[in-house]
Amino acid sequence: MSQGGPLPVDIYVVEGRTIQNKVKTTGSLMPDEKTNLQTEVSGKITGIYFDEGERVKKGALLLKLNADEIEAQLKTLKTELDYSKKQFSRQENLIESGGISQEQYDAALNRKQTLEGQMNQVKASLEKRKLYAPYDGVVGLRYVSEGDNITPSSQVASIVNIDRLKLEFAVPEKYFSVVNEGDSVRFTITGSDSTYAALVYAIEPEIDPETRSVILRAMFENRESKIFPGVFAFVNYALSDISNAYMIPTQSLVPELKGQKVYMMENGKISEKTVKTGIRTERMIQLTDGVEAGDSVLTTGILQANPGQTIKVRNVVNDRYAQ
Repeated sequence: MSQGGPLPVDIYVVEGRTIQNKVKTTGSLMPDEKTNLQTEVSGKITGIYFDEGERVKKGALLLKLNADEIEAQLKTLKTELDYSKKQFSRQENLIESGGISQEQYDAALNRKQTLEGQMNQVKASLEKRKLYAPYDGVVGLRYVSEGDNITPSSQVASIVNIDRLKLEFAVPEKYFSVVNEGDSVRFTITGSDSTYAALVYAIEPEIDPETRSVILRAMFENRESKIFPGVFAFVNYALSDISNAYMIPTQSLVPELKGQKVYMMENGKISEKTVKTGIRTERMIQLTDGVEAGDSVLTTGILQANPGQTIKVRNVVNDRYAQ
């Protein structure tokens, strides 16, 4: 080509098309509930009633601490309370017939109520020496043995609810206004060919100033317990479709100091337009401002292009980028 001759180029004719507004990101799966099992009081372990990795039901007894003194105290109080109740029953009969004074009756009632209060306190103290499952779940590794003396800071084990898992992931701040609770997201995990679905149930109400992203959580019903907490996930979040979107090949976009531009063909010559961009796919990018349907955008010859230069169209390449 002689200097000053037409520049041979390929062009893409802008046309409106419907595109899916979607975000591809990564996340991790967490248990719906996880609790470190610890006792409320200190004591010596006298019984362990679970196996590591065992599924347990809410309220299942998992561990007991030594309670000999409390059980003896409870036995004594029960004897005293039984006697006090019999005495009070006699006093009720006597006061009706005038056989005792009101003061004697009140003293018997007070004694019975005091013993009942003490009995409830001792029973509560006894219950604190037992450890129960807070919910249905799987008990993890055990860190104590029978005979150990433990305190409330000692971890007995952990319990995890894996029937439901929380998928936590982040999306760029530009999507903050279009994500919604109840949206469905799909994800895959390493080592599986399956695609799983989860529903967004919570959105962080602020943007992370460091990452410029917003954190979301979606709930996954892990009914068959095929996935374990801690797994890394590849998330595909499909938002609402965008109709009449103007897409061009990514190689047509030219970065510049204050933004981005494209080279276009107008009346057989090159012109340049500053543009604003939207959604990017693997090979295409959306232009939200700067072009209209029917505009011809250069896809080759961009490095040699100069505004006002004459061009010669070799190919219209729309078919290469058809959806």
